[in-house]
Amino acid sequence: MSRFDWSQMRRAVRGALGPFVISALESVASHRNWEDTQAFARRLAHWGFCIDRRHRRLALEQLQYAFGSEKISSELEAIARGCFEHLAMLFMEALRMPSMPPEELCAVARIDGVEHLQEALRGGKGAVIFSGHFGNWEVGAVRLIYEGLPVIPLSRSARSPRLAKAIAAIRQRLDFPVIPISEGARGILRALKANQIVPIMPDRFARGEGLTVPFFGRPTHVWHTPAIMAQRTGCPIIPTHSIRQADGRYVVQVDPPVEVAHSGDRDQDLYTTTARLMELLEGLIRQHPEQYTWPYRLWRPEFPLPEKTGTTAGE
Repeated sequence: MSRFDWSQMRRAVRGALGPFVISALESVASHRNWEDTQAFARRLAHWGFCIDRRHRRLALEQLQYAFGSEKISSELEAIARGCFEHLAMLFMEALRMPSMPPEELCAVARIDGVEHLQEALRGGKGAVIFSGHFGNWEVGAVRLIYEGLPVIPLSRSARSPRLAKAIAAIRQRLDFPVIPISEGARGILRALKANQIVPIMPDRFARGEGLTVPFFGRPTHVWHTPAIMAQRTGCPIIPTHSIRQADGRYVVQVDPPVEVAHSGDRDQDLYTTTARLMELLEGLIRQHPEQYTWPYRLWRPEFPLPEKTGTTAGE
């Protein structure tokens, strides 16, 4: 008898119920202000943390990989709870944005360091925004677009066509272009050639590709797309993260360009630049650990790591 595939069942349930849940929650968000939307999300997160044992265990597992003996179990649980709150608020904020006038969004998300992106555009080669699954990347992208910057995010569709359609409809109401992830490097290169700005979040497990670099002191196999784009086109890599503040508002923090390695050794340069980016992201996460997406299996001990750290497995 074949083993029952629970993951397939979960995907089917999400695909069937997801559009209705999104529609209902978007209605809730559209009738509340920013603060009340966040308060509603925190209540959802409380129940989610109690009920969703699978993602709770996963978050605690990944936190243990990251912090090890640096933090005791009660501290890790507090971070996991804060993470659930943050992710629930991120989701509800994304549903609130289509009904927000631009001036309202600008009021809850200020930008620090926009001159770094403006200077990059004067170079005529576009720019890659390096970000991670940290803070609210949806708010950050929309806020930069409202600033008048030619930001064109990557868009990954949900596996379920119905769920993908529901999410796409929300993004369409925000009225900004995206690069479908299916276009891969071609779409990114085309945008950079047009002197546009492409946000890339490479802190995801690169199955069979990418590079293995240190992250929280552990070998971590991640995408090296920002380094590849910089190497191919000469575009700058601008670290940009939307960090939630104590009052529930955001600072879209735009930092100076990361130094891109140019030693002449292609593979080593890709490794060096990617390691720098992940080190930068780690520093931000350590300051605000609850704002990182911990319920995701980034560290995978069963994955056979390359013998030589830094070997390019593919692009």
